[in-house]
Amino acid sequence: MKQTLSIMMVWMLLNLSYGAQPGVIFFQPSEEGILKKLHENHYILTLKAPPSYIYYFVAQPPKHSGMIKTYEFLTLWAKKRFQTCLKNTLPYATLSFITQKGLHVNALVIVANPSYTQQNLNYQITLMSKKPLDTGKMHHVVLIFNDILWDPSQDLS
Repeated sequence: MKQTLSIMMVWMLLNLSYGAQPGVIFFQPSEEGILKKLHENHYILTLKAPPSYIYYFVAQPPKHSGMIKTYEFLTLWAKKRFQTCLKNTLPYATLSFITQKGLHVNALVIVANPSYTQQNLNYQITLMSKKPLDTGKMHHVVLIFNDILWDPSQDLS
């Protein structure tokens, strides 16, 4: 009984603390990318000619969606305007792509250190599983950032 009450209390506190900022999902597509291994489960992901905009969906009521310029997204990230549910952690994302061999790959990653030019967008990623990813060229790449705490009405005009 005490354990059930404790779990309910934690759940309520989490919901109350996150109620002020909606959970947002960001979708960052790119037709082409390159994955290079750094060491163990660490990689550099390069998105080639990334779109100028990143799409977002606010998952909590009132639900809505929109677009944010890629450089604005990265500026807000650098200014720590985005938080994860665990405030001092880097964002998690699902990396989805098609390999050179035509295989569809999904991987849970931690994303860090973005760098952006109009030609490329680079991220350091850490793979959450022990199974290594195929490196090299990739197609139909998308990073799906999940559970980012952000209120678009505060940062977008």
